[in-house]
Amino acid sequence: MSRARTSVAVHGTPHFCGRRRENRDTLSFLGLVHNGLGWHLNPAYGGWGGRYVLYQPYGETRPIWTNNHDSRDTVTADNGQQVCSDPATIWRWREHFQHDFAARMDWCAAAELQGANHNPIAVLNGDATKRVLRLNVVAGDTLRLSAAGSSDPDGHRVTCRWFVYREAGTFQGEVALSAAEGETTSFVAPQVAKPATIHVIQQLEDDGHPKLFAYRRAIVSLAARELLP
Repeated sequence: MSRARTSVAVHGTPHFCGRRRENRDTLSFLGLVHNGLGWHLNPAYGGWGGRYVLYQPYGETRPIWTNNHDSRDTVTADNGQQVCSDPATIWRWREHFQHDFAARMDWCAAAELQGANHNPIAVLNGDATKRVLRLNVVAGDTLRLSAAGSSDPDGHRVTCRWFVYREAGTFQGEVALSAAEGETTSFVAPQVAKPATIHVIQQLEDDGHPKLFAYRRAIVSLAARELLP
């Protein structure tokens, strides 16, 4: 409640006090926020709205996007413990989307642009759009990723982090990034018996108030290297 008061107290007179209506559509719409994660393309990618799989549960007449044992993320919680669950696909982004909507309230109340924080702008391998970047690599080759050109519209300091979203891809082995933080990272494509995909997330974080985030997703298609006879 204290966080809610902090967020709304300076944004005008509160309305509808004491009146509430329960609704469960929030996650469906969170995934549609155009933040660079590309959740709207495929809910199996994972994003603010969670991560889901398309299958037909018992009692359903057709496949639906829902949860099962393949839709769980393994995430390190605030207490340092690793948690593997369906809710983890959502709360891993909790600070990010809560700050985002707190900033949106600032946008509504600020008298000028400089009166509120804005999301940083993520550039991935020279691409400044928010589209998912699709790359191809052959096992054994090195793939390099760069955030050069990324910026912040408010002039805040921006930190760039990289991580492999293992559950979103079809390659389930370990992928060692050369750097988890910094302008660039790379990895050597692992050997595979059949084509697979690796999802790498570029995450920007500014030091404004509230701190805001931006993302890019690279889906790397991994091909086996043909061995010479």
